[in-house]
Amino acid sequence: MIRRQRVRHQPIAEGLRALPGQWGEVGNYEWLGSAQGAIRGIRQGLLPAYRPAGAFEAEIRRDAEGDAHVWARYVGAQEVAA
Repeated sequence: MIRRQRVRHQPIAEGLRALPGQWGEVGNYEWLGSAQGAIRGIRQGLLPAYRPAGAFEAEIRRDAEGDAHVWARYVGAQEVAA
């Protein structure tokens, strides 16, 4: 089993903000549940680097070995109607 590096979200999010609309890989997760947790954290802004909530889209892309790769893109902060 390959030990994976911990994902450093702050520099990844900064890089994605610099390239709005372009997809970039956030991390490679052996377990689907871990990848789903990362997706939720990115989309909902639960991970501070990806705030405000809704500023990033995220998805899982599986590879041939079954690993779950999390990809995200910056779409900008969504304005909330009053």
